[in-house]
Amino acid sequence: MLRTTSAISSGSVALTLLAALEGGNLLSHTMRSSGPLRAAMNAALAYIGSFGTRAA
Repeated sequence: MLRTTSAISSGSVALTLLAALEGGNLLSHTMRSSGPLRAAMNAALAYIGSFGTRAA
């Protein structure tokens, strides 16, 4: 992964979720399927979750 920091700002979280929502929504409407929206949101949430702290 190309991440250079272990933290993510709230602005980056918001932008990531909005981009996934808008892109997934556009593809879902175009394809008439909920699959693209589901995939985009799952990928965005996994990416944001990768910044979480690990339990000891």
